Amino acid sequence: MRRIGRAKIRAGSAFLKGWRRASVAAYHRMHGLYAALPMVWGCLEAYRFPGFSYLGFLATALFLEGGVGKRLAAQAFLFVCWATWLGGSHIPAPAPPPFPPASSEAKVFFELEGTVEGFPSQKRRLTFNLATERGSYRVMSDTPSFPIAPGQRLRCRAREAPPGPPTNPGQFDYPAYLRSQDLDGILEARGLVRIGKPGPFNRLIAFLRGTLERALDRSVPGDQAPLLRAAMLGATDDLDPGLVEDFKASGMLHILAISGQHVGIFALILLQVFALLRLPRKLAYLATGAALGLYVPICGMQISVLRAAIMFWSCLPAVLWERPGSALNNLGWAAAASLAFMPYQILSLGFQLSFAATFFLILYSPALATLLSRWRLTGPLAVYLVSTPALSIVIYLGVYPLLAAVVHTAAPSSILGNLATVGASSGMIVSACLCLLSGPVAPIAACFGESAGAFGAMLTHAVHLLALWPGSAYSVPSLPLGWSLALLFFVFAFPYAARTRRGLLLVLAGAAAFSGRWACGEAWEAWRGPASVAYLDVGQGDGALCRLPGAIVLIDAGPPEAGRNVILPYLRHEGINRLDLVVVTHPDLDHYGGLAYVAAHMAIGKVVYPGIEADTRAWNDLRAALAQRGVPMVKVARGQALYASRDIRLSVLSPDRPGQFSDRNDNSVVTLLDMRGREFLFTGDMGPDAEANLLAKGGGPLRNAILKVPHHGSDLSNARSFLDAVRPPVSVLSAGRSNRFGHPGPVTVAALEELDSRLFLTARDGAVTFSCGRDRVIPAGEGGTGKDGHGGESDGWTTYLPATLDTAGHHGIDAARGVRKSHRRLDRNGGRRKNVD
Repeated sequence: MRRIGRAKIRAGSAFLKGWRRASVAAYHRMHGLYAALPMVWGCLEAYRFPGFSYLGFLATALFLEGGVGKRLAAQAFLFVCWATWLGGSHIPAPAPPPFPPASSEAKVFFELEGTVEGFPSQKRRLTFNLATERGSYRVMSDTPSFPIAPGQRLRCRAREAPPGPPTNPGQFDYPAYLRSQDLDGILEARGLVRIGKPGPFNRLIAFLRGTLERALDRSVPGDQAPLLRAAMLGATDDLDPGLVEDFKASGMLHILAISGQHVGIFALILLQVFALLRLPRKLAYLATGAALGLYVPICGMQISVLRAAIMFWSCLPAVLWERPGSALNNLGWAAAASLAFMPYQILSLGFQLSFAATFFLILYSPALATLLSRWRLTGPLAVYLVSTPALSIVIYLGVYPLLAAVVHTAAPSSILGNLATVGASSGMIVSACLCLLSGPVAPIAACFGESAGAFGAMLTHAVHLLALWPGSAYSVPSLPLGWSLALLFFVFAFPYAARTRRGLLLVLAGAAAFSGRWACGEAWEAWRGPASVAYLDVGQGDGALCRLPGAIVLIDAGPPEAGRNVILPYLRHEGINRLDLVVVTHPDLDHYGGLAYVAAHMAIGKVVYPGIEADTRAWNDLRAALAQRGVPMVKVARGQALYASRDIRLSVLSPDRPGQFSDRNDNSVVTLLDMRGREFLFTGDMGPDAEANLLAKGGGPLRNAILKVPHHGSDLSNARSFLDAVRPPVSVLSAGRSNRFGHPGPVTVAALEELDSRLFLTARDGAVTFSCGRDRVIPAGEGGTGKDGHGGESDGWTTYLPATLDTAGHHGIDAARGVRKSHRRLDRNGGRRKNVD
């Protein structure tokens, strides 16, 4: 029996030794990049992501950096095939089945049960994610009488609130955002009822998060506590909107998000604490890994926190087996693990930026250290002053194509900001971590809390100064694929050149030539490119942008929400950083409301208006804001030229003098843009008196002009005599979906149809853009409405309307008859609706 027992022990020992050797070999030979890159490739193929070209190029570079084919080629090939299949197998599931038919009470409410995922957000309304049998949804509700925690089972009465797709270039794509979060839609809920209790782990996470939040509130000064809650726990509900705008404008928004820096500092502090407690090194690493396993769900499973935690867990085998690790290996395993459990993250900009920035940081750190030692810059101050801005520039250039394609904003001030704020942000994080760890000892926690608050005050002051710096953030258009690949080539080639001393000057010269050629090309395109007029979908209001050689003209800015949601995103998308002229046709809120937000984020040369004022707080606030920024407001009248070049002219046709008419709408500034032989007539909300006066002055130049239909197509304007005089080949009706005024009016639509005018409705067609080349005039009768996923393009115009928009009930014009049908539905009382604006 003893011999059998000893044989079993020897066999078990041999098995453990063999398993250890095999594990060590697998850790070194099966590189994490072999798993991450094929999974990225498979997910991209599955989701048909538009940024496929850039990420595919990055994946190829990462794959080559990992040394494919150098070790165990056959095993690597099989592993790559398996990982590609795993990534591609996450094809999006079909749309969930429709909800039950509408009930008779509210026509849309139904009973629903589900489980809360993640922590709720409480800003204007309570928002949380709810996993149901039909799928996962973002739920908006009023605050219930009980707290909502992860894992809580709820019953409610809900209705669908599907977000519409973007109808303007550059507008936020809410459906795409929901897809990137693995959500199937948005619901509005009422009558929340708890069903049971969350599980033990979820209760533990909720308890720990609440304890940490109370510790920060108790120890940190009150004005800095929201900043610390956001930076340490991801709770952004109480952040000052002005502070968030400063972080955005300065390009330092990553400080508010929990990044790898936060997790790294937290892990280092834990290791130091365990070392002081004389815990063995391997056990200290395991304990730190366990603490990070709690910290990740406490922070809401943010992708940057999860990436840093997985990278730490990936280095544990190297620590336990006392073997050298690889940062790129750990990064690859982090990407592979994230995509294995959350494949939809491949669509998330946060995932892309987090992993791309970390990759460039890992790639450049050794090369930069080699250069510093070669230049004998080994002192701490020299390393800080050189390495910090150098790494910031590299990371910025590496992620620039993604920022230009998605955010359309560049913030070079972030390079200086990282140098100026790295000390304050690091001090704030270290002090906050120590404050949280010493929470049970109130006096010590208060000391660390005061320190964290002081560092936070320094950080916010520095960010505010950076945001005030002129040119801290500016608009950039999407970078073409060729330029993206050229930029990434120079970014990848520099470490090799620095390490081998080959071609360093050539790489630097190539990067400089690329930058100069791109900048000159953008300037040349802005000056010599085709002129265009874009009628934007601003809802119930007006907003049009004219791109002319050497000048950008905005005619009206829509209602207040359009400034943030439509006008500024469109300007960013087009790479516009300055408005040379803004025409406020008249002081109605649906025409000037969005200008205040635009003026706060973009330079404006001059604002012209008809000389009449509105006795409203919004108008007075706009005038004060423009005066504070030094933007003049100038009265205009008939006969003035607002823009003139060799073949383009923008002139004022009405009113003859300020306050000519008693009605404010009739005093609208009417402008005519003669663009290389094609006229565009912008009419504001002018009424019948202004129309008659305009015809009395001579309507010949108006004939065959592309017409922005007056007053959103109201029947109170658009006299038949005026429409007969203009006879527009194309008419643009700017009105909101299902608006309460009944715009556009059926009489106006019928008159335009009888004139064979091509009708565009922003509520149906989205943004409508007309272009005119330098060498030939594009006939307005050419072209048609787009049919592809992002509108269609023709020889004369472009319409921006994703095919997913359901136009039913949206005042859509179906050929020449839809508007009259929709107005019959609206006119339930049998009489004509009154148009009041």
